[in-house]
Amino acid sequence: MATAKHEDVDYRPLMSSSDEGLDEVEPRWSLTLNPSPWRDRAIVAIFVIQTLLNVLLIASGLYLYSRRGPSNPIFPQLTYSPAQNVLSFNVHKFYEGFGENITIYQKEPSDDVDKAWEDLYSFGISEIPRSTAEKLANKTYPLVGSGGNYIVELDVFHQLHCLNTLRMALSPEYYKKKNLTDLERSFLEPPHARHCLDAIRQSLTCNADIATYVWYWDPRDEMVKPTGNVVHTCKDYDRIVQWAKEHHLHSHFDNKLYVEDDLELAVSFSSLSTREGMSVTRLTPLLIFCQRSSRPTSLNFHSFAPLTRLAHTSATAMADVHPVSSSARPVHLPALENKHADVMANGTKKTKDKKAKVHLDSQHPLELQPPPEYIDHRIKLFDQLKAEYVEFVKQQSREEITITLPDGSERKGTSWETTPMEIASGISKSMPERLVIAKVDDVLWDLERPLEKSCRLELLDFEHQEGSYLFTPLMTIRLTAHIGKQVFWHSSAHVLGEACERHYGCHLCMGPPTEDGFFYEMANTARPVVSTDYPVLEKLADVVIKDRQKFERLVVSKEKLLEMFAYNKYKKYFIETKVPDGTSTTVYRCGPMIDLCVGPHIPHTGRIKAFMLTKNSSSFFLGDANNDSLQRLYGISFPDKKQLSEYKAFLAEAAKRDHRKIGREQELYFFNDLAPGNAFWLPHGTRIYNTLLEHMRGEYYKRGYQEVISPNMYNIKVWETSGHWQNYKDDMFVLDVEKEKWALKPMNCPGHCIIFDSRDRSYKELPIRMAEFGIVHRNEASGALSGLTRVRRFMQDDTHVFCMQSQISQEFNALFDFMQHTYGLFGFEFSLVLSTRPDKFLGTIETWDRAEAQLREALDKQYHGKWQLNPGDGAFYGPKIDVTIRDALNRSFQCATIQLDFQLPERFNLRYRSADDNENVEKPRPVMIHRAILGSLERFIAIVTEHFAGKWPFWISPRQVLVIPVAAPFKDYATEIATKLWDRGLFTDVDNSDNTLPKKIRNGEVAQYNFILVVGENELKERAVNVRNRDDAGTKNQGAMIPLDVVADKLVRLKASKGLLNKLD
Repeated sequence: MATAKHEDVDYRPLMSSSDEGLDEVEPRWSLTLNPSPWRDRAIVAIFVIQTLLNVLLIASGLYLYSRRGPSNPIFPQLTYSPAQNVLSFNVHKFYEGFGENITIYQKEPSDDVDKAWEDLYSFGISEIPRSTAEKLANKTYPLVGSGGNYIVELDVFHQLHCLNTLRMALSPEYYKKKNLTDLERSFLEPPHARHCLDAIRQSLTCNADIATYVWYWDPRDEMVKPTGNVVHTCKDYDRIVQWAKEHHLHSHFDNKLYVEDDLELAVSFSSLSTREGMSVTRLTPLLIFCQRSSRPTSLNFHSFAPLTRLAHTSATAMADVHPVSSSARPVHLPALENKHADVMANGTKKTKDKKAKVHLDSQHPLELQPPPEYIDHRIKLFDQLKAEYVEFVKQQSREEITITLPDGSERKGTSWETTPMEIASGISKSMPERLVIAKVDDVLWDLERPLEKSCRLELLDFEHQEGSYLFTPLMTIRLTAHIGKQVFWHSSAHVLGEACERHYGCHLCMGPPTEDGFFYEMANTARPVVSTDYPVLEKLADVVIKDRQKFERLVVSKEKLLEMFAYNKYKKYFIETKVPDGTSTTVYRCGPMIDLCVGPHIPHTGRIKAFMLTKNSSSFFLGDANNDSLQRLYGISFPDKKQLSEYKAFLAEAAKRDHRKIGREQELYFFNDLAPGNAFWLPHGTRIYNTLLEHMRGEYYKRGYQEVISPNMYNIKVWETSGHWQNYKDDMFVLDVEKEKWALKPMNCPGHCIIFDSRDRSYKELPIRMAEFGIVHRNEASGALSGLTRVRRFMQDDTHVFCMQSQISQEFNALFDFMQHTYGLFGFEFSLVLSTRPDKFLGTIETWDRAEAQLREALDKQYHGKWQLNPGDGAFYGPKIDVTIRDALNRSFQCATIQLDFQLPERFNLRYRSADDNENVEKPRPVMIHRAILGSLERFIAIVTEHFAGKWPFWISPRQVLVIPVAAPFKDYATEIATKLWDRGLFTDVDNSDNTLPKKIRNGEVAQYNFILVVGENELKERAVNVRNRDDAGTKNQGAMIPLDVVADKLVRLKASKGLLNKLD
């Protein structure tokens, strides 16, 4: 920016002692007053009165000036901004922006240009104390765990974001090639670009720049032209930037967490309305006087202004935090009545609700009126088919049946009449309200669905846990955790689907449960989903819930399904591809919502007592970026409101432990768009990574493993042999090398098969325990990437055991011991599930039965009564044991899977010489056992990070010891100590900075050093250290003074013990 100094500007003082340029003019007349006593008295009186008036005027002016704040009188700051105290003004000359007179911000897109723009506003998110937030013109959101601070952003930084968005939109081809996230990609889509365009329009008209554009004579073109190289009076942007950086929100802000807040604004101007052109066209003197008093004011409008270093600054009024596509719940907004709130989509009256007030955009009513035509079409066809089904049920013969309960007791019932709910009512009057679903002969069953024959019956509540399946049109979801929760959340997804249809008129795609809630994705061409839609959708969901809409199940033929969902190409795809010709499947109805779904579901929507939307994002149909772009809404629900409150508290704690947040704060690792899904490990993160490898390598040595290294890339012939090419190629990175296709390995097992087959093998060599810290690559969708938990490049502690069938049991016992030892180091509890032969399998039943018996024996020996059976869920090539660990927040993570494999030894034709070594007898094949205890090192480190909340056990800590001298004379001694401890294998740092002692100690505590050693005069004399323990509050003020050699020995022993306690013996 070119800055014009004041002396460069041609101006002349209004009051000057110089007479230069003033005409010498003789007076044309003169007035002579004759002396008169009364005239003298009058003149004196007038002079006194005028003096008093002037004094009063000056005093009033000084009073108003002292009360108005630091704003320049030419540019009054009419709404409070936390940054207004830094405002000052200076003179700048703008760039023309043509020819050679351009800046980096105008250049063609490049990494340097992108960075220059981001550097203008990347620090824009700020935190302010509550006392400041109360003065704002608009209510803002609290920061959880910040001691009562709130999140804001000066509007100028949002305006710069908008300007940058429009700049990027000018070069769509360039940014298509960039590895943008889904969120960044959504910024460039027309809805967001149009938002930015109008935001800048509002700002320009709100902060109208009255500097004068001037014209000049261009001798080259021989014409008069306007020029932008003119002088402006500007707010000092550098001071605004300095304020933003001083208040920058450095910590992680969990935008998925909703928190009730009682913040009250000091002054409200709620009567001010938003107009198309400007929000406020005239400010009354009263409003101006209020601003110039000490009381803060509030204006209810949203202004935006594009500001760069090329232009003058505009409004510094505080802007709302800009909502993003994957955003969290918004704050509660002012309530407005909706005239459609009393009519449902199917035309029936809604339940009266005194709280039926939500914030709505006037252009988007609560419900579409009239509702989409497809709703009535579906209902008519459903009613017709339901009537036929009712007649079918009436024709079924009624017989007495026996229902056997889990405790062996029996109940009598009638086929096609008795329901699981009736059985529950006979057991206990309170039981039905607690139930979610039933299980009939191991098949999930609706509670209100009549039983058809004698059966075994289980009644499951929300907390019921076991392995099972949930079938959806697109996928079969294995419910390995809480089956009751999964069914409950699946039903809640239908409630969300109904709300979306009624509000957006969208075409639904699919809505399954997830590990922590549910989602529904849809094609909504009318407008994008934004976080301010959440209260509207939750209001509709609340209406659905209060209506206690029943879930009605109906079996429908493929032909009728295609007719019912003819309007929806996504449902038609599922019907055409997943339902064989001539067969049927089921649909479920609740209210006007009818969905293609196998179920099962809760009895009615009234079972849902707490419902909350958590975030939204974009997705692609079938997860393929070449298909339609969809919008996905996520939610959570519970049968008790208290559980929702507990869930919010859990989210707050989980946010503090987020490994991405801790990774940034402790400088462990980071990610870059130039390598999405690939972690960059920083020195301290690499220490953790290598410590884990060294531990596992040491265990391999003790336990008889042989470490190998296999190639990273293979010709696809290997993957065709293994079967991965047929079933997994879409998830592999494929390359063309010398006119042949190659692929980066997604797993290590084919390479280990090749190593086993590299020479003749004897039974005397078995078992061969082959281990590798193998780097694998998997082509995960960009939208699925998430920190270290879902990456494209990762390392596995992969092991494959080649053994005889008679050795399976002993090898599993050894694996269990290895696993228990490793998880015990981190304090993890774990559970095991044995999955047995599926319907489609490789090999003989006898081989499977023998292998399963050996696994059962091994499990009973090690974990009698502590493992679960999951029949029919084994892989087609062998039974498996899934190992799930639980962290400090009681979350479950599947880390290890131990699998028996009969397939790969056959595919690679692996054999070994048996004891008899008869040439006329075919050599036997080895059994292959796959196992990885840590699984992915990246994912395991993420789990451990959150488990310990960044407070690492000493043996794996990247910052073990910090030595602090109390003053400069003791720096040499501190350095000597650090060197000595480092030489003994301890990660030790020394703080020889000029910070105060309390500051040094505080920095060490924040960085999570396990021990801080403070040294001063006494310690130097005694060759000792003062020890402060991170986890022992008693040592925080002053620890014990211990001889240096003793401390060093204790620290070395503590590291070698690999204990959880941070304590010197």
